[in-house]
Amino acid sequence: MDGSATKGVILGGHVTVVDANDPTLVIATGTTSLVDGSFDLEIDGSAGFDGGVVKVIVTGGDGVRMICDAPSGCYGTPFGGQIEISKDFVLAALVETPADGGNITVHVNAITTLASALAEFNAGDTEIDRTDLIAANDQVAGLFGLEGVDLWSLRSIDITDAGTGEPLSAEALRAAYINAGILEALLEGTGTLDQRLAALLADFTGNGGRLIANEGADNPNTVSLEDIFGAAYNTATGSTREDEAGAEASNRLEADFLATTAATPGMRTTSLPERPVLSVSAESLSFSGIRGRSIPGTSIQVQGGGIPWTVSSSVPWLRFDAGSGVADSQISVYPLSNSASIGDNHGSFTVRDLETPKQVTVNVDFKVGDALQLSSYGPIPFDVVYGETNPQTSSIKLSGQNISWKASSDQAWASVTPSSGLTPDTITINADPSGLPVGTHTAYVTVSDTEFDQSATLRINTRVHPRMIRVEETGVSFSSFPGRYVLKREIDVTDNLGKPLDWTATSDAAWLSVTPSGKTDGVLTLQANPAGLTPGQLYTAQVRVETQDESVENTEHINVSLWVGSADPEAQVEVAVPAAYIATDPVKPYLYASRDGATDVEILNVFTGEPVGLIESVTASNGAMTVSPDGETLYVADKTNSRIVPVDLKSGTVQAPFGSVSLETMTVRRVNGKAFLFTGGGKVYDAETGDEVVSSLDVWLYDSQNGISVSKNGETMCLINSGVSPYSLYCYGLSYSYLDGGVLTLAYHGNVAHGVGSNGADSAISDDGTRVYAASGSPYQFLVFDTTTLEQVQVLDAEPYPNAVEMGPNGIVYGGIDGYYADIDAWAYDQEGNLRGTYDISGSYNSLLRRQLAVSGDDSRLIGATQDGYIVIVSTN
Repeated sequence: MDGSATKGVILGGHVTVVDANDPTLVIATGTTSLVDGSFDLEIDGSAGFDGGVVKVIVTGGDGVRMICDAPSGCYGTPFGGQIEISKDFVLAALVETPADGGNITVHVNAITTLASALAEFNAGDTEIDRTDLIAANDQVAGLFGLEGVDLWSLRSIDITDAGTGEPLSAEALRAAYINAGILEALLEGTGTLDQRLAALLADFTGNGGRLIANEGADNPNTVSLEDIFGAAYNTATGSTREDEAGAEASNRLEADFLATTAATPGMRTTSLPERPVLSVSAESLSFSGIRGRSIPGTSIQVQGGGIPWTVSSSVPWLRFDAGSGVADSQISVYPLSNSASIGDNHGSFTVRDLETPKQVTVNVDFKVGDALQLSSYGPIPFDVVYGETNPQTSSIKLSGQNISWKASSDQAWASVTPSSGLTPDTITINADPSGLPVGTHTAYVTVSDTEFDQSATLRINTRVHPRMIRVEETGVSFSSFPGRYVLKREIDVTDNLGKPLDWTATSDAAWLSVTPSGKTDGVLTLQANPAGLTPGQLYTAQVRVETQDESVENTEHINVSLWVGSADPEAQVEVAVPAAYIATDPVKPYLYASRDGATDVEILNVFTGEPVGLIESVTASNGAMTVSPDGETLYVADKTNSRIVPVDLKSGTVQAPFGSVSLETMTVRRVNGKAFLFTGGGKVYDAETGDEVVSSLDVWLYDSQNGISVSKNGETMCLINSGVSPYSLYCYGLSYSYLDGGVLTLAYHGNVAHGVGSNGADSAISDDGTRVYAASGSPYQFLVFDTTTLEQVQVLDAEPYPNAVEMGPNGIVYGGIDGYYADIDAWAYDQEGNLRGTYDISGSYNSLLRRQLAVSGDDSRLIGATQDGYIVIVSTN
């Protein structure tokens, strides 16, 4: 007979083999190895044993030691250390011997000791036979989950030793761990180890081979299956063995421990309870997404039929669609991007069995990127003129923490510099207009996060406008008298591309000579020669300015007139016409006048004051008037019907009315070569077609009685709000695109500071559009403002009460007042603010009508309508 003795391994233990039915018959003795606890005995036939069941007994005594395999240690000796065991400590195994000459291996341990005690208890006073052994073996094997094996045949294992790599069975390992668990359970109670073992055997056999599944409230002196399997599982999980058998044994022990834990407290059993083990379908999870955005969750299975569970997170950035449930069930896990830090986040959540200490922890990685943001999302407009070759650029800021990005364009003419980087960063959008035809061209630039699924797309609109030649003025007025004359005018010739362009100019009249050719950004000189012309007549001509460059789409025309007088004009002419509205022709030496409520428009010569003609039945009740810059059309407001009526000044015919607006002022100016009619009512019309192109200025207007003014270059418009004090003075930048059917754009610049003046009346703008001049009841000056900042930049002296201001053809600003007792009621200033002249137009005890001040086309005559029913014309020099 050979074998081993373990609880843990017993070194130098006394081995005694006796007849199970006659314990006094000792048939063999020996000692366990001091190295591994094994023994090897020979049973001599002379001992008088005739065969049957024998009992193998291992005891302690002097010098006998045991390797501690209790996971918590043995009386202060750590796991793997050695302790002494007394002679009263007894392990046993009952086995049936083989036939004479046979061999048998018997492993003695705590489990076989329980089986031996049960067999002996069950046999009572009867002889122990094979049936008793099998019954006890099977019952104890079933109790510890070792079904189908002879308990004494399971190989003893020193679980404190990592082993030599020899293959082990899962059953042998399980038995070894359970033995260790029994030792741990015994050591919890009071008394010596042999006393505790004896108490266990008495309790076990006295209750028919049943053990308490779990105690409910822990009692250290009671050994339960929960105690044994809990310690066995702890021993297995703390073992350094990493083989497959060890893993299987550990998993089974965990399931058994949990089953005993969940059993009814105090219940005794002869079989090991069964219960599912809580498990989760994922060992780890990972998410990624952008901070501040919703990130899809994932679903996992909580397994273990019928097990009640709850879930909790170790971090604030995880949430669940259910905090508890009963397995088998599903739970959805969601990351909360706003609760996590940008970068790598690590956390976990734990699913807990509510009836046992079982819990499953799932590690979670969450990579959070910052939101990619752009300082502008477009569209980014680039406006160029056909033929432009210089790249257009616009800077865009990319924000967000440490976002690796790349950018690309879907069009060859659009690019991004740089094309990749790390935020925060700045990119430059480049548009190369070289070779792009006239029209609107669209590109899309996409900035993409290289790590996270986010991108931003910028729309690039490059609008290529037609190249056009421009003349500063389309109407010029000359005059010649014996003592004075205006016979020369220099006109700027430009193009909208800003590159030198050859042009030619021709005149259709012999009396008018012109600069035959030149380059843009140069000057076209018009020179009239009255020699040989008949005095007292008006001569007209037209100048054609063009280029042979095929990239230019237009030709400019300048209407010119020359009045040849037989005698010098009088310094002041008074005409007894009670005009309510007047307007001068920029080309012809004519003044258009309308009496209050009249339907006809009278035409007067600005030099003589004599009637020139009459335009009959223009409106139901004439109002404000203005003439186009080329002198071809007179526009008259119909006060009764709130319409605007154009008059063809070539033929003198009244045209179809258009619009629907109440107004007191209007003016016609070209914006990028296109003529528009601007009204004090806030509406703007196409001067040629009458189509409404602007319906509202989106600013507060008290009523429609406002003063409107537009610069000669067509780049600035200002409106002074009348009828309310203090006044508002709003200014806008003007631009016109011939693309997309033609678009007039008004860019709001702002309003003057509140309270700078009261009772606004009229305004005028410098030719370059940079300054606006205001006439108002107070202060008793003409205030000058920057049209972009609306800051006051100049003050021009006057007297009470300014009510009219006009910009003359030569850039001289004329201002008038409602000065009933004043000796001077009009002033002339140049752009530097120098006084150029003063005038007494209305005379004493009389006043100029509001806004009824006009300048002749040659800038030599200043005209005003007065309250006493006269039109007064004075020379400006």
